[in-house]
Amino acid sequence: SIPMDVVHDETLAYTFGTPSATASGEPIKWVFSRKPEKYSAAAPLNADARYRIVAEKINLKLALTLALYVGPAPNSLSTKYGDDPSKWPAKAVTKAFLDEKSTGRIATGKRISVSDLEDSEFVTPGEIAGDGAAQSPMYVRFNSTSQGAPNLYDSDKGTRETFRRSVGQIALRKGVDDGRWYIYGLVASGPDALWDDYGSSLRLLRNR
Repeated sequence: SIPMDVVHDETLAYTFGTPSATASGEPIKWVFSRKPEKYSAAAPLNADARYRIVAEKINLKLALTLALYVGPAPNSLSTKYGDDPSKWPAKAVTKAFLDEKSTGRIATGKRISVSDLEDSEFVTPGEIAGDGAAQSPMYVRFNSTSQGAPNLYDSDKGTRETFRRSVGQIALRKGVDDGRWYIYGLVASGPDALWDDYGSSLRLLRNR
């Protein structure tokens, strides 16, 4: 089995596991670029962002990132699908999350996702290790792609990064003070050129 590093935070009531090696045994060394902190203390993604990165790990050599985003579930979900989040469609929840954490805009000022959603699916609580009590009313796993950073150069292959692949898992928590539902989105991403080597390991990440 692939070894996992576990990060736990009592204040925000989350635990997530990240792979520390590939299936072939190649180590994946992570360092914190943002150590776990409270939602109120975490820096917003931009001036009017509702979502914040409360913890982030990176691997500079391989250009791998792993970040936990937290923010209120958009009102559009409850307006369209009702107040019971267990009835919200997986695709709708994922698209709402990708849009809300995005810094992309169109001419009208509306926020849009800069990631293309490939697929999304519900995950049963039993698949989330340690969550026999089903702390979240739903879990969603998804895959997406986004434009890469052309300044990242692969010296071995002689190519620049054209796009990045991402895998993520979404859970929900109810705010203690305001009673709102909050989306917890754990997203791991890396260059497409390395996805065959590292993608299968990153898909094992767990957010609960």
